Amino acid sequence: MHRLLVICLLLLCSSLLFAGQTAPGGGWLGWKNGYYRDLGTQKQFFVDDFILEEMEGLRRVLNQPVKYEGNPVLRCDQPWEQDLRVSQYGSVFYDAEQGLFKIWYGVRSYYGTERAAASAYATSEDGVVWTKPQLGIVEFRGSRSNNIIFQSDPPTKEDAERDPLLRRAYERSDRTLLDSLYVMKDPVEKDPAKKCKMLYRGSPALVHFMVNGAYSPDGIHWTPYEDNPIIPLRSDTENNVFWDTRIDRYVVFVRMFAAFGEVAPSSDHSKPGNLRIVGRSQSRDFVNWTPAEVVLIPDAKDRETGGTFHDMEILPHEGVYFGFLGILHRYKVPLSGPQTSSEQNIEVHTTAKEEEYEDVELTFSRDGVRWIRIGERKPFIPLVNPDNLRREWIHVFQPPLIVGDEI
Repeated sequence: MHRLLVICLLLLCSSLLFAGQTAPGGGWLGWKNGYYRDLGTQKQFFVDDFILEEMEGLRRVLNQPVKYEGNPVLRCDQPWEQDLRVSQYGSVFYDAEQGLFKIWYGVRSYYGTERAAASAYATSEDGVVWTKPQLGIVEFRGSRSNNIIFQSDPPTKEDAERDPLLRRAYERSDRTLLDSLYVMKDPVEKDPAKKCKMLYRGSPALVHFMVNGAYSPDGIHWTPYEDNPIIPLRSDTENNVFWDTRIDRYVVFVRMFAAFGEVAPSSDHSKPGNLRIVGRSQSRDFVNWTPAEVVLIPDAKDRETGGTFHDMEILPHEGVYFGFLGILHRYKVPLSGPQTSSEQNIEVHTTAKEEEYEDVELTFSRDGVRWIRIGERKPFIPLVNPDNLRREWIHVFQPPLIVGDEI
């Protein structure tokens, strides 16, 4: 049995077809609406009340995953990675054809005057010990002896004129704007040259941090799409994309922005607002995407702690969807003690700076559009030191991978 969350799992050993009216379009509607659905032999999760008639004397308990004692499993430990650090964004999947875990991760440098970022590639047989091949593709620091698959160019003068947020990066030839890459192996692509697909932020379309696409035959040699950005939306986070077998479409979950106190997302890419929300888009061909729709937005309780949604990674599983929602919280940290104090002025003035931390909640949906938050908003992946006010981030690098009977 898969050890997925948590919550109890029921395997229906025979196909159960309940008598009654079929939901229009086969939609996931509740019992109370008088609709029933053929559950077939799919595993059923007691995450919501969809398959429950009533519940008494029971409560749902959110179990937390156990972190690997040997973390971190990926370090900057090669000669070409000196003074680099691993970025929080990247992607990993299990290639069943080759029996390998494959990872695409970002590295960054802020050493001295060097400001550079690159995307790198590694493989593993067990997901713990990683091999970084010398690919010889990209010259970095005067050598091609590295595992880098591509870099991003710095912003151009035209980029800086169109997007004020890029002016400083243009002035110092900043190459750190390559980020937010997400890779998938396409299960339905017939063209061998496009078997792997990627979404990322970087050149050639840097303005407003919109979403670019690229394709590859092997996950190593990449070609950007000619029509980049393929998703003309400011989404400077990890854009989780997958082929949804339930609707036969590519689906991507993106970041959208709104002003605090507003519900509708901003249409001004240069002044998007500070409230981060979760959006969803879909496509038939990976190039032409529907306008993103809002699927999850912080509510009043989130805003009490300055909570905003950083990202949401999606795991489609057994016909439903589990989401791993990164929630960014903000809080004030005192900078100093009393600044002014005298007999004439006894009022004590202190200053504070705003810090932030991120933890992860579990969410659930039966259609990928309507979502609920599980576990009474308790963290699914908690902070290491939740009582210590210091900057700390728990970020889901990738939705869980199901390999054999393990997750």
